[in-house]
Amino acid sequence: MRQARGGREHARSALIRLNTRHRRRTLGAEVVDASEEFEIENIYYGARNEIRQVVGLLDLSGPDKLAACAVTVREADRELGKVRLDVEDAPPFDRYTLPPAVRKAADAMEAEVKAFVGMARRHVRQPCPLR
Repeated sequence: MRQARGGREHARSALIRLNTRHRRRTLGAEVVDASEEFEIENIYYGARNEIRQVVGLLDLSGPDKLAACAVTVREADRELGKVRLDVEDAPPFDRYTLPPAVRKAADAMEAEVKAFVGMARRHVRQPCPLR
């Protein structure tokens, strides 16, 4: 299993992997182990649950701007989830090229995550403990 920074795979990368496996199976490019797809879905739902928890905590404790930014990340995740099983209009399968709707939703989610991180850094400015 691939892991992202911090040892966990993020919702976006899990959905991209799931889409790739689904397209492989659907387009007949290769046989895909159903247990592997199940594992990827579990990773995705775990990451999605973490997003939901962070949004909930920020809604409760603020700051409001950061909470609003977290909500946009969750909305972008939902949009990516809607297209997670999209397939190209025509074969052949290309693992390096995502269907346009998946690419657009994945890029939008990445942009929202970057905006959230930038907002979080502005709100959490603390001195480095190593200084």
